[in-house]
Amino acid sequence: MPSLRHTLAALMVVACCNATASQQLQDSAAIREALIGNGTQSRGIAARPRLISLQIQFQRDSAVLGADAGRQLDELWLALGDPQLRTRSIEISGHTDASGDAEYNRQLSERRAEAVRKYVAAKGPPVDVSLLSVVGHGESQLLTGLLPEDPAHRRVEIRVL
Repeated sequence: MPSLRHTLAALMVVACCNATASQQLQDSAAIREALIGNGTQSRGIAARPRLISLQIQFQRDSAVLGADAGRQLDELWLALGDPQLRTRSIEISGHTDASGDAEYNRQLSERRAEAVRKYVAAKGPPVDVSLLSVVGHGESQLLTGLLPEDPAHRRVEIRVL
């Protein structure tokens, strides 16, 4: 039976690896692929979910976009301009870690999702901003395998509705 120390060490490795992977810049082609998918269903097997989780940096305890957020959001804007996505309803959902009050985190995550929507809207066509909706989940949908306060929980998900 593993010791508590070994279990904690294993959890920290998983958290570190997941956070590192989610912080990589997703290019517009990868975002398009995740959101468009193949759209098929076979014998009761659902199609791949059409969503992508992006690690968008914000200033601490704020909905102000971090210095490097623009690079990722520019790639998102390019992807949303794809003819297969241009007329689709898109949900931008914000998430936080579990530090702080749950209602405060929900509101913060909604403000962050709105900041992403505003950034994309400010870029202009070909994205129809009337098709972009926002929702804040706060800490209600933590990623599995991570400690509750891990920064990897602080993410924005883009979903085709």
